Amino acid sequence: MGDRGGEEKVPDADQVSVLLPGTESESQVDRNSKNFDRSVTVMRSNLSTGPREKWGSKMQFMMSCIASAVGLGNVWRFPAVCARNGGAAFLVPYFIVLLVIARPLFVLELALGQFTSKGSVRCWDMSPVLTGIGVAGAVSSVLLSTFYIMLLAWALIYAVISFVSMCTGEVVWGAQPGPYFGGEVLRGISFDSPAAHDIHAWVPICHLVLALLVAWLLIWVTMVFGVEASGKVAYVTAMAPYVVLITLLIVGCCLPGAKVGIYYFVVPDLNKILIAEKSNHYKLYQFRFQAVGQCFFSLGIGFGGCIMFASFNEFNNNIIKDVMIIGLVDTFTSVLAGFSLLSILGFQATQTYEKKKALMSAPIPITTEYDKLVAMCKETRGTSEDDLKICQLEMLVNEGGAGVAFIQYPAAMYQVNEQWGKHLGGFLGLLFFLMLVLLAVGSANGFVGTTVTILADRFKDWKRSNIVSGVCMGSFFLGLIYTNGVGSEWFDVVDQHGVTAVVYVLSFLEVVAVLCCYGLKNFCDDLEFMRGGKKVGWYLRITWVTLPFLMVIIFITWLINYKPGKTWTGPIKAIAWTLTALCLSIIPGTAIYKYVQFIKDPWRRNVPLRPFAILQAIADPSPKWGPKERDIRTAWKEFKAERDPSYHICQRIFGICSRKSGEVRPDRRLSFATNAATTRPSESGGGLASGIGTPLAASAGSMAPPSQRGSQAPVVQERKSKT
Repeated sequence: MGDRGGEEKVPDADQVSVLLPGTESESQVDRNSKNFDRSVTVMRSNLSTGPREKWGSKMQFMMSCIASAVGLGNVWRFPAVCARNGGAAFLVPYFIVLLVIARPLFVLELALGQFTSKGSVRCWDMSPVLTGIGVAGAVSSVLLSTFYIMLLAWALIYAVISFVSMCTGEVVWGAQPGPYFGGEVLRGISFDSPAAHDIHAWVPICHLVLALLVAWLLIWVTMVFGVEASGKVAYVTAMAPYVVLITLLIVGCCLPGAKVGIYYFVVPDLNKILIAEKSNHYKLYQFRFQAVGQCFFSLGIGFGGCIMFASFNEFNNNIIKDVMIIGLVDTFTSVLAGFSLLSILGFQATQTYEKKKALMSAPIPITTEYDKLVAMCKETRGTSEDDLKICQLEMLVNEGGAGVAFIQYPAAMYQVNEQWGKHLGGFLGLLFFLMLVLLAVGSANGFVGTTVTILADRFKDWKRSNIVSGVCMGSFFLGLIYTNGVGSEWFDVVDQHGVTAVVYVLSFLEVVAVLCCYGLKNFCDDLEFMRGGKKVGWYLRITWVTLPFLMVIIFITWLINYKPGKTWTGPIKAIAWTLTALCLSIIPGTAIYKYVQFIKDPWRRNVPLRPFAILQAIADPSPKWGPKERDIRTAWKEFKAERDPSYHICQRIFGICSRKSGEVRPDRRLSFATNAATTRPSESGGGLASGIGTPLAASAGSMAPPSQRGSQAPVVQERKSKT
């Protein structure tokens, strides 16, 4: 985005020096105090007046959010989870979680990004002590992007194989897609296998490395040309999958046995969500917990992608309406994918059942173990044929996840190819895997874009194209761990310990930061200002208050249901929990860094060097918090000056603990009123401080040394007397 012609060029904020009130020159400041030997340097992120790159239109933002939300999980995870957990009955806990947890968190993250026009790290100027939330989210996002792009590489491999099958009329994976996927494509070796101790098991496999390289090149092409170009790519990645899903649904409904799969998907089984089996007391909670995981990872909450997308919005965009639309589209896509996938899996289950039924009239070989055969007959006694078909379908659905996409779906395509035409199976396979490629690209743009935006906000002199190239190259090398024989085993390790556990904790801390460190009332006031005076409804207020308790319950439930991989050895388990600890240790580590940084900073606004006083200072919003654009920031300061500066929980606790006996608590929240009064152009007579609009004038009195406060001292004294 170039500079607008005809406007006066504003000096770079990093080079702007503003003299404190009561001083005549910069040299006088240096002479009066050796601790204040420099002028106040206004941070670029605080007073940046340069235009931030924006979406070309609101539709680009919507398409990008939809492309990011609608991912691989909607196609292969939701249908399997829904079918395993009671069919349509699963939608009851799903919608409850969506309305009570996912949607309020989604609004909160979009509001943070749009209000500050910053990425998922810089937006935590709201409470600098919790900046680690954004950093940990970025690390988790990088980990997620590494194995997510590997899934994209698998889809690319199968798209090429499907194209070859369509041209030749012979399905490459044959009648045994499972062994082909694990043996030929992945050449998988489990952690507990003796072969895992061989050095060759850790050598990257050539075709997987090549596929991973092509996948990252796709991501690079879609992001290197800027935000507006990425928004245009989102039209394709968001809309094209629906064409494929509808095509697959039409074809699937024409196949024999499709009604068996659709029946299994639609008809509710309330027993699975209301009654727990005696053999597993936690199974009931596990079913309900599946709804939580589906909502979280479908909408991309906790990674920072939502904040990143919203940061390129116009300031007054209606995010409440956007969240409703995105949530409905995401759910509709999941249900549509369920109909499409289960209709085809129903066909496969029916065909497999018919083959097994034909074997019942065949001669029994003398080598058959009759005890096992009799036991199987007893298990199926009194069971109808339709129930046996459902039983076979359950076996297919229980594969779950990538197994549905790369094993069960190719098996169905083989049967289609055998019965309906030699080229149809390859064609349907090509459509399906191209759809997976588009979905993966759309979602990956959110994960990778989070890291790119964080670096672009931090290093403003770096070209965005160079940042994109560096992130893609670095992530490619990190992803090489998934290209060797044991690579597929690392998926669950990183997914459970580097992503799932971390995101639940980050989401909890996000809400705590808003409620306790900044204050729910302050946050709602900011949303009201951003929405042009429209107040935040009680639905969001109530759900935000209850979210911390619900997030604690969710994390405890995750711990209860946690099961390490069956093939994980002792060292692998240690590595897994170390990964979780490292990701979460970023949060207290960043808090300690902010604490030490504040102590060493001579411009600490005259805060006494007592632990709780410093904690209060770094828990409160920094001077850089607020809208980024100058005019909007000035209007926001005046708007906040008219509001009741009520204290929030952390400020009360830290304020009480940090005061000595009989000490008067300074009302730091009233600095908004001082800001508005001291920075209006009509009263200040123009100049740089009045034009920029707020930050320095608000805190100049408290930042100056005692001998130089000048005219600011009466203002502070007046605030104390009012207290």
